Amino acid sequence: MVESHRELPMNSEEVRSLVRKETQTIQPLERRLSFEKGLVEPTCEDRQYDTGSGSLMGQVWMVARLDEEVGIAYSATDFGATGCHWGLVLLEQPTFGSSGSWCRSLAALVEDSGYWQPKSRLPG
Repeated sequence: MVESHRELPMNSEEVRSLVRKETQTIQPLERRLSFEKGLVEPTCEDRQYDTGSGSLMGQVWMVARLDEEVGIAYSATDFGATGCHWGLVLLEQPTFGSSGSWCRSLAALVEDSGYWQPKSRLPG
């Protein structure tokens, strides 16, 4: 059985503001600029996540698209009681995905994902 878990309501302007604030923490600048190319207008989706003792429905805000299959989501829900609010999710699946694809900050998610690696500079 899937139960519903609703967070405090947010609107798209609040999410845009949060994304702008979090984006400023992404370093180095090259990585931030590359990431910003994938930002999309925030849209709210209901998705399912497993709790270990069943499944719940929660809301995510889709804020970026990495490619045809993967996006970045924000959830006010503390995913897995770990403080992780930013996650990589599969666009065609209505789930939160695995707990290993969620991070405490957008900057950590961008860095850990491996999608935006700065070009290495060879010693000159």
